[in-house]
Amino acid sequence: MENKYTILVVDDDVGMLETMMDILSELNFTVTTADDGFKAIEMARDGTFDAILLDVRMPRIDGIETLKRIKAIKPNAKIILLTAYTSETTVLDALKEGASEILYKPVDFNQLGKLLNP
Repeated sequence: MENKYTILVVDDDVGMLETMMDILSELNFTVTTADDGFKAIEMARDGTFDAILLDVRMPRIDGIETLKRIKAIKPNAKIILLTAYTSETTVLDALKEGASEILYKPVDFNQLGKLLNP
């Protein structure tokens, strides 16, 4: 049975987007990508995603602000933040704003798969 779980991956690193898309597609997820937070906000407003994977550090609008704006539009959105930086303040801010989970880069795809499977 094919997994129809839809995921939006948001990262300003195109290489990371391609890697995430390749791996998640291999795991039978339907994957859409955005290379900036503003695009992700519009895509979240216009579409329905089962989960959003969101990088914390991005230019123009960071992941925490993107998270806040998406949650204002879709309060029940499942948003998993991805970060290469360990900051307790960032983690607490993200959880306070409604992040479902925070994963550290490099991403453990076994752990991610467990979080994404409904």
